[in-house]
Amino acid sequence: IIYLPSVPIVDMETFEPCQLFDNLFFIGTKFIGTLVVKTGEGLVLIDSLNTRRDVEEILRPGLEKLGLGQEKILAVIVTHGHFDHFGGAAAIQEQSGCQVVMSKRDEEFMREPDNIVLEMFAKDGVEYPQVTIHVEEGSTLDFGGTQFHFSYTPGHTPGGISLVFPVYDHGEAHMISIWGGINPPASREGCKTY
Repeated sequence: IIYLPSVPIVDMETFEPCQLFDNLFFIGTKFIGTLVVKTGEGLVLIDSLNTRRDVEEILRPGLEKLGLGQEKILAVIVTHGHFDHFGGAAAIQEQSGCQVVMSKRDEEFMREPDNIVLEMFAKDGVEYPQVTIHVEEGSTLDFGGTQFHFSYTPGHTPGGISLVFPVYDHGEAHMISIWGGINPPASREGCKTY
């Protein structure tokens, strides 16, 4: 059930949860999604949708459909400090006790008064996760035997991060790169940084 009003750029129509690689899955909407990495010890989520409601109505059912509902969530990696990336992280952290990974700069940006949260999402209340691990350029983290390599990629937000990690296609290893904020900023200075 979708409770949100129809807004052309914020299309909340859900996609069928899907498997992209042996260990990588997608759950989300036409507007935003969560990548789910299955490791040897549990799941790592890359971004967390918009709100607690999205976690309950989109993410949890998606995990069940993919057969991942009983897996432990080890971490949520928040690529940048916009609400549609951090909005569900507090609920996931509360329910699972997982780590929340983010750059220190975007943890600050996430809480800044001029960081806009669309009214359609703010009406449910904005929840901020407790960031437990800060990453920066060159950081590497291991979750469940899977290594995640981080780069600092500001521009879309002041402290955006991108990452590289292994995926498998019928057992054959590949490395995949996830850019943490694809839309260029509106300001000239921001575009130079981007």
